[in-house]
Amino acid sequence: MAEEKGFSINDPEHIAGHTRENNGWGFTKEDLEKYGVTMITDIRLTWSEETPPEMRQAFGEATHVLHVIAERAIMAQLEHDKLKPTKKKDLLYTEKEGEPPILLRESAWKEL
Repeated sequence: MAEEKGFSINDPEHIAGHTRENNGWGFTKEDLEKYGVTMITDIRLTWSEETPPEMRQAFGEATHVLHVIAERAIMAQLEHDKLKPTKKKDLLYTEKEGEPPILLRESAWKEL
């Protein structure tokens, strides 16, 4: 485990030494369900009115790809720590400058 001035980083060897009840996060999957804890992975690329339409389309497509990459990395870490979620829900928003986000699509909760 790497340590620097009282700060420690959970490496695989450190986490493997803990039981399910005392993992690197300090709580269990059951705790998350009991208290209704949810995690949001939010990736947004923004642009100005002068941005060409083809660049806006590329940003929109890249946002989805970045979201998938981030979600896979987060899920892998949670699974390693024995905290893999039991349900998943997808939300898709859009927004205009100076206005609140607008929900475009919302999936139902899916069991994992």
